[in-house]
Amino acid sequence: MSKSKQNEDGAPAQFLDLKSYRQKRMLDAAKLLPLAGALVFLFPLVYLFVSPHGPISPGITAIYFFVIWLVLILLTRFLAPRMQATIHPASKSD
Repeated sequence: MSKSKQNEDGAPAQFLDLKSYRQKRMLDAAKLLPLAGALVFLFPLVYLFVSPHGPISPGITAIYFFVIWLVLILLTRFLAPRMQATIHPASKSD
């Protein structure tokens, strides 16, 4: 019977370092952001073909596009510094 590794406090040891895990998830989120943005931008096109009440008014569609555009910019602004810290870690001086 093998014993699992434990930390000093008796908790099971983590498989990955928590900081490394979070950095990898930030990179994954940054990679998926353009795809998610494209899908969200294409969402109003569905209503052109399946809406029982006709197409959505151009004003509402324009507001939708600008709100989504702003959200994508803010998400990119949130993720960019974290990606920069992941790609180029601060150098330590001895």
